[in-house]
Amino acid sequence: MALCCRDLFQLKNFSKAKLLAGEKGLNREISWPYVRMTESISQWLYGGELIFVTYTDMGKEDNSLLALLKECIEKKLSGIVILIDNKCTNAIPQNVVDRANEEGFPMFIMPWDIKLIDITQEILFKIEQKREEAKNAKHFLESLIFSQDQLHEE
Repeated sequence: MALCCRDLFQLKNFSKAKLLAGEKGLNREISWPYVRMTESISQWLYGGELIFVTYTDMGKEDNSLLALLKECIEKKLSGIVILIDNKCTNAIPQNVVDRANEEGFPMFIMPWDIKLIDITQEILFKIEQKREEAKNAKHFLESLIFSQDQLHEE
């Protein structure tokens, strides 16, 4: 009962996001939201994180987004959310979209002016809620199993 990429669309603050690529990977579990602050991410992440990045390389012949995508895939992140100006949603290079589709790596785009604090808080709340539900289900099953054992002993 973990939060998966497919569950993001149920969140209020994720309503303006669109899936750009990687539909096959929507079952990837999210361990934590992470906002990229450094060029490289490998030394900062464990795997399973949903990474948020701002895309500002419009019109440049630059492979930095493709390099980041490769690093995300190698590190086994759950997906990437690209914050982008609404006027530039078609600016994501096709080779990046193709690679995300090949790898089944969810790539979302959303308007850059949405408050990240609201999104990350909602994701963290949902992750904790799912963990609590799983823990309650486990306790319920344990109580059923052990209550039957106690009845047989008596």
